[in-house]
Order: sequence, then C-alpha cells, then structure tokens
Amino acid sequence: MSCLVCRVRPSLGADGRCFACAGAYRSPASLGTATSVLLGVNGALALAVAVLDVLDYSSVGALAGGTTDTADDSLDTMLALSNALNVLSVTVLVATAVLFIIWLYRVRENAELFAPGTHQHGKGWVIGAWFTPIVCLWFPWRITVDCWQASAPVTGLYGERQILSQGLLSSWWTAWIAGLILNRITAASVGAATVASGDVDTDVAAVQTSLVLEIAESAFTLAAAVLAILVVRRLSAMQDARAGLTAPVPAAMMTV
Repeated sequence: MSCLVCRVRPSLGADGRCFACAGAYRSPASLGTATSVLLGVNGALALAVAVLDVLDYSSVGALAGGTTDTADDSLDTMLALSNALNVLSVTVLVATAVLFIIWLYRVRENAELFAPGTHQHGKGWVIGAWFTPIVCLWFPWRITVDCWQASAPVTGLYGERQILSQGLLSSWWTAWIAGLILNRITAASVGAATVASGDVDTDVAAVQTSLVLEIAESAFTLAAAVLAILVVRRLSAMQDARAGLTAPVPAAMMTV
C-alpha cells in the first residue's frame, strides 16, 4: 500500500504514512493564521489610506475653489495622517512579507512530500524569487500554483490528484501586481508635480491626480490582501487534510 501522504513510498505504520512523511510533514496552519492576521492589518490600513485620500481630494477641491482657511488646515492635517499611515503600512508590509515567505517555504516543503519532482522551481526560489528583478513578477505565483496543485486531494484507486482551478491564485496575483504598478505610477506622478511646481501642495491638478491613483492603489492592495488570506487559509487547510490531520476540504472551497 502506498503512503497516504506522498503516494510514492510504501506505508509502514497504522497511520498509513511512509518513513519520510511520518516525521517530515509540518502543518502550516499556525503560520497561516499569523500571516492571515497581518494580511488583514494590511487590508485595514489600505482601506484607511483610501478613506483619507477621498477626504484629501475634497479638501483640495475646496482649496481650489477659494475657501483657503479651513480647507488648507484640513488638507494639511489629513495629508499628515496619510503620510503617517503610509509609513505604518510599509512597516506592516515588511513584517507580513517575511511571515508570508516563511509560510510559503513550509508549504513548499510539504508540497514536495505530496508530489516529489513535479515543481517547476526549487525551494530556494521561494525566497529568491521575491528579490530578483522581472522574476519577482512571475515566479512567486508559479511556486504557489505548483504547491496548490501538489496539495490537491487524491482520488481513485491509484491516488490521482484532482485538478484544481487556479482562479483564486490568479486573482490574488493580478491584484498584487496591479497595486505595485499603481504604486510606481503614483510615485512618478508626485515626482513630476514636484519638479513642475516646486511644491506638490500648490499644484491642485497634480495632487488630485496623485490622490486618485493612490485610491486605486489602495483598492487593489485591499483586494490583494483579502484574496491572499483566502489563498493562505485554503492551501493550509488542503495540506492538513492531505496529511490526514483534518477532515477533507469541501470541493466548493477549492474551485473559485
């Protein structure tokens, strides 16, 4: 009888696992929970930045209309809050990225047990892909897809893995990349306004354009955070179910 985890080596004990899988599998559930919490904080901060940007946009419009006293003070206050939130967002993002990579590395190790030799990229790319130009736009998604498919439930007499939809993974990655692109465009927009006027606050049209871009960026960041939480929770649940630690994941949860 083949091992219930990897489906490659023969099982030995009563739990149906082989000698390697009996001690090699490590549940990603705890790391996944912590990662999901930080992703939720990222989403909340993105929402807060978007709300402030909407208020900033209104204040800029009032300033352009000639109501300078109240609007100017309000704009300065909200821009200061927005800047503070952006700094906090970057700090939380770095912490989230570190924890996400640790979680993904564990998931990748487990996926190798489930489907040895079927991954397009080695485990080293779980870390290196995020820091390599151009590659960072594709490899992390591909690694996650391979882990997703390797962790799929098995069916039939020969333990064939189910083919799962990649829609959730593609939606998450699309939102993430869109947010990154808009971040670069927003930074370029602010820089151009600074060169043109010497002071971003005095160039109403440029400030409003930058705010609209930042609102869009925050929307994609929020969407990416929510979708990433779903990816982390479902992939962690699939691996624990595959390892026999929990009940099987309902098929409806994996076909989005």
